[in-house]
Formats: sequence, C-alpha cells, structure tokens
Amino acid sequence: MFSQLIKIFIIGCFISSLTHGSENKAKVSVKKIGDYITEATITNNKEKLTIVAKRLTPSKTDYPTAEDDPIQLLQRLHLIWVLQDPDCMAIIGDLIKIKVSAVAGNYFKEIPAMPNNPLLKQRLIELAKKISIYANPKAMDKYLDGVPRNTVDTLLRVVEFFGPLSTNRKWVEEQDPRSGFMLYKDGQFAGYTYITSLDALPGCGIFLVIIHPNFQNLGIGNLAADFMINTYAPQVFKQSKPVYSGKPLKTIKVTSNPDNERWIKIAIKYGFLIFPLEKNAPEIEVSLKADGSLNTAAIAERAIKAFKVNGKIKDGMTQKEIDKVLDSENFYMTYKGTKWTYQLVKYWGSPYILKQTFYKPLS
Repeated sequence: MFSQLIKIFIIGCFISSLTHGSENKAKVSVKKIGDYITEATITNNKEKLTIVAKRLTPSKTDYPTAEDDPIQLLQRLHLIWVLQDPDCMAIIGDLIKIKVSAVAGNYFKEIPAMPNNPLLKQRLIELAKKISIYANPKAMDKYLDGVPRNTVDTLLRVVEFFGPLSTNRKWVEEQDPRSGFMLYKDGQFAGYTYITSLDALPGCGIFLVIIHPNFQNLGIGNLAADFMINTYAPQVFKQSKPVYSGKPLKTIKVTSNPDNERWIKIAIKYGFLIFPLEKNAPEIEVSLKADGSLNTAAIAERAIKAFKVNGKIKDGMTQKEIDKVLDSENFYMTYKGTKWTYQLVKYWGSPYILKQTFYKPLS
C-alpha cells in the first residue's frame, strides 16, 4: 500500500509541477544588492493577486554604538524604542500588555533618546509589525505550536532573530541572507516568510510563512512559497557562500501540523517529498484520544522508546538532550490511512508538538 501511495504522490507532484509551470506559475521580479535579493514583486495573473516581499538592509552607520555587547544591547534598545513610540504601539495594540520601565531596567540604567532618523523610525515600525503578528492568536493558530508570543522573553527573542540589527549583523558581517521578508498586499503588511537554519541539520533550511488574519485564505502563502522556493532558495543555493549551520544550503525542509491541509497541499505542490530517513528509522503506532484527535503525549512516549531501541536516545541523557534528538530525528507513522514521516518538537518551553515533515533537495 505504501509503494502505491508513493507512486500516486509522485504522479500528483508531476501533474502539479506541470500546472505550476504553466498558467499558475507566478511572475517574479526582484531587486538586489550585489547577489542578494532585497525585494521581490510576485504576481499570479490567473488569481489577479500581487504581493511584495521586502527585506530592509540597514547599514551599521544608521545606529548608535554601545560599549558592551553592542548587538544585544541595541536589539533590546530597539524593542524599548518600539514600546515607547506611539506609532509602533498603535500597531501592536492591545495584544501585548507590557511595562516599558520593567524591560528597560533589565538592560539600561539610562535609555538613550531615539534619534530623529526617518529610516530608523521606519525600521522600528517594521519591527512592531513583526511583533504584532507573532502575538496574534489567529495568525499563530497553525504556526509552530499555535501559541501567541506575548511575554518579555519571547518579544526579545523576536528582536534577536528578526530585528533590524539582526538583519544588519547577518548581512554585513556574515553575508548571510537568512533574515526574512515582510509581505505586503496593496501596501499593507500581510505576513512574514523566511528560510531559517536548525543546528541539528547543517545545510538544511526550514521554510516558514506566517500570514496576518486579515489576509489569510487569499493565496498569499502560496505566492510566498513560490518566491521563496522557486526564486530565493535557488539563488542562495547558487551562491554557496551563505551557510546554514556551517554548510551551504542544499535542502529545504517544511513541517506542518497533521491537520493543516492547506499547508500540506502547498508543500506537495512545490515538490516537497517524504522526508528521507535512515535505514533504522523507527515506525511507531499512532495513538488517538477518545475524540479521535492525535494523542501527542502518548506518541512522544512511543517515539522515545523507539529511539532508545535504535540507539539515538541513550541512558543518562538529560531532558534537553532527548528533546534535541526528537527535534532532529524523524519516524514513520500511519495516520488517516497514510504512512508518512513525523517528528516531535518543542517551541520555547511548550509541550511536544507533532509535525508532519517534508523535504526538497536543491539542484
């Protein structure tokens, strides 16, 4: 049955690729700095939909200096400026309740005044938009663990990974374009997309998209995937010099909640396949709750036992070490009559989340 499923899947991918390669293929025009794409306009004429993917590329000279750990301090300073700025807070709205003085007191004895710099102000507004989407319950519903990010620590994490200076540091010092693209429709912020790295998978990029609730179900995620998979990733692959956990980008990985049919269809449409497993990869039996939903806790127990059998998890490992194994190793499981690959991940202290996994080698 599994071999028949794979045949059907391959045929489906072939048909999908033919469709995507003809009338459904998006038209993409890009702007670059050197070899790096900084902005793209993506259009699907059939759907009459156009979006703009834009990444700011700041210069070090745009920012004040700090003596101790300047990157970390300035990232946090940007967050504090966002929280002090009425225009930025109007974007965040009531989703985040936070005391600016409490945040600032952890990092600064005295907060530098925000410079009267239109370019910096624009970037702070972009950061506020990013913060707002990660704090929005509807936007986060199918993203990562589905939990909105609304605490000081998670906001700082947003700054560290996606803040203006993080983009600047990767761009200027590491020549690493992994920072993501803001998505716009008709000039309005619609979402965010990026291909990031995972320490346990050198040379592998993890592709993600998050769409603002006001712009969901319009096909924006589809266009973002078209741009990132068919234009952006091949450009990064061709350059070879940006690294993903120490190695050039060779493979893109996608994970999906097992019930996120829309995202799974997008993955299949753009040629993602069943994740390649080692010969001794385990197959575990699915576990369901009384209401028919997946029992992730029980599945995690079975996966841990299976990885102990094949030697991936060893006696004496800490919980953190076990979590790292689960976050990087995949297993087979049959769910709703389909055998596929899954993994268990944790996001920022969450319980285990079950994810269906796909991959796409670049060539």
